[in-house]
Amino acid sequence: MAIARHAPLGSNSVRGMNLLPTGLEFLRHIHALAADLPDPATTLAAELGYTSRTVGSWIATARNWATVDEETADRVAAYTIEQLAIISRAMNKSRDPEAVRTTLIDATSRGLTCDQLKIKADEAVQENQPKKPRTALTFSTRADGTGTKFAQLALPSLQMNKLQALVRKHWPTGKEAKHMTESLRNGIGFLNLLASTSVDGGDPWDITLTPAFPIALPGSKYVGDGKFITTSGDILTGVDIANATLSEYGYVTIYDGDGNIGCCYLLKQERFATKQLRAALAIDQIYCAHEQCTTLAAFSQGHHVWPHKAGGETTSDNIVLACKPHNLANDDDRYIDGTEKNGWTGRDEHGKAGSKRPHEEEFHYNTTPGVERSGRAIIEAELGL
Repeated sequence: MAIARHAPLGSNSVRGMNLLPTGLEFLRHIHALAADLPDPATTLAAELGYTSRTVGSWIATARNWATVDEETADRVAAYTIEQLAIISRAMNKSRDPEAVRTTLIDATSRGLTCDQLKIKADEAVQENQPKKPRTALTFSTRADGTGTKFAQLALPSLQMNKLQALVRKHWPTGKEAKHMTESLRNGIGFLNLLASTSVDGGDPWDITLTPAFPIALPGSKYVGDGKFITTSGDILTGVDIANATLSEYGYVTIYDGDGNIGCCYLLKQERFATKQLRAALAIDQIYCAHEQCTTLAAFSQGHHVWPHKAGGETTSDNIVLACKPHNLANDDDRYIDGTEKNGWTGRDEHGKAGSKRPHEEEFHYNTTPGVERSGRAIIEAELGL
């Protein structure tokens, strides 16, 4: 497949450019090249100098055009790749794709621009057995150079309209907001909307970095109510251990000589972990307790190792932080009926958060780079655990 990448010398108009072959010819080439490749998008992207996403869209479009009959091929012979792609995407949204194809070929022959064709494509789908509205949410796999990640949300129109109205209610106000673009207002409004659903009333999007000071007390034993007993029999409180000036600089997480987190045990009757307990656990773990998960503990959910419905307490011994998927996958009923299907997250005999696979006794720990800087790793090194 030969692709001319530049306009001919001397060309001074758009009509004089010859950047690509006609859309149908191009897509037939793509379809033939992709047929025998195990990962055609990645392979062809590397060979042609495009992104795998772009090539993937060509491959998807080619499926609807590569094998059309000669009569249809003659009608679309001069169509561009973009025109054929718009028609192809519309076909995929209908239970009668051939009717949509015919309607849009007729419309394109009347000289519609691509922008006009997209509007006509939506009308054609609505008139020809449209599929059910989609519900989907996708996230970009990594941040761009500015540190920004992107998301794309698809909802039935009524639900999206309701979401849009709720976001508008949470738009920022004041003098600065007057100069914001609508997209910026929507972004801030969406974050404000999510923050308003926070269980503890805090701002889940506040990621201000706060210093943390893990403190080890060799030879001590945590005895509850935020108190530690030493080998000499002295009883110390967290306030005794971390003086007031230190506590002003950030969170203080105190471990006893066995590696247990203290100063959070007054929370036994609460259903949800408080901000202080969540902070202590986030410092302890850094990441979700499940092996190899890269979700930060600060953005994870509190999981009761012994289920709350079975009497499990909300203490640092019985709570680990796990991302939403791994939290939901926990086999909480193993204590009730012995069922083990997905495994579970919990703590080993030293209090270290980890996960167990179904019907296994061994704990598996998160080894994602950075975990060596967790409060747990620092204290284990200091105490020799």
